[in-house]
Amino acid sequence: MTDIPLLPEATGANGPQPAPELTQNELTPIARARRPRPTRFRCVICNKEKPAREINQLDVVRPSLIDRIRADHPDLPAEGYICGEDLDRFRSRRSSRFNSR
Repeated sequence: MTDIPLLPEATGANGPQPAPELTQNELTPIARARRPRPTRFRCVICNKEKPAREINQLDVVRPSLIDRIRADHPDLPAEGYICGEDLDRFRSRRSSRFNSR
């Protein structure tokens, strides 16, 4: 193995300098400042605040189902959230309509 020469900044007049001692505060990882995520969202249909696990974004709902929701709620925004209960209610109305044919 060959010796790798030290950069001039790393060597002093008396040869290589030891690394400075680090204190415990300098050894701990720096916590990044995180923006708090919202944990609750408001449903555009029932207007209730629901936890994030019980809510869906409107832009991921099937377009045919969105059209059915818009028939009942013409002022439905393009972006927003719908709770699972309301989404299931519209799904079941849609499927019961097809089953009655």
